[in-house]
Parts: sequence; C-alpha cells; structure tokens
Amino acid sequence: LIKLTKIKYKEKILETGREKQKITYKGIPIRLSADFSAETLQARQEWQNIFKVMKKYAIKITVPTKDLIQI
Repeated sequence: LIKLTKIKYKEKILETGREKQKITYKGIPIRLSADFSAETLQARQEWQNIFKVMKKYAIKITVPTKDLIQI
C-alpha cells in the first residue's frame, strides 16, 4: 500500500499499468487498484447492469465535445 503525494505521479503509474497489464517490482508481480469510497463502489455496481444492457443492444453514450464544456 502506497500513498503518492503528487497526483501526476499517480496518474503516470496507473496509465503505465493499464498499458502494460503486468507490473513487477524487483521481479515480484504487483497489482494496482484505485481506492474508491463505498459510495462510489456502490454507484458503479448499480450502473453495471445498465451498461450490460446497453452493450447487448449496442447503445452508445455520447459525451459533449470540449467546445460545449465551460470551465
């Protein structure tokens, strides 16, 4: 278990982990996972059934383009 103080390091490590699929530290395989709150995990579980149905019927979700998002 590690805690990274800089978010850019965490993002870089997680991105590399997604690309390579297997990561080792000194020859020992390690698993990366993000730490989510119980509420986030519950919400993800609830959406899983919806996403399965959408996938079954080939329904796609469209996201607004960058031009439509105001920050």
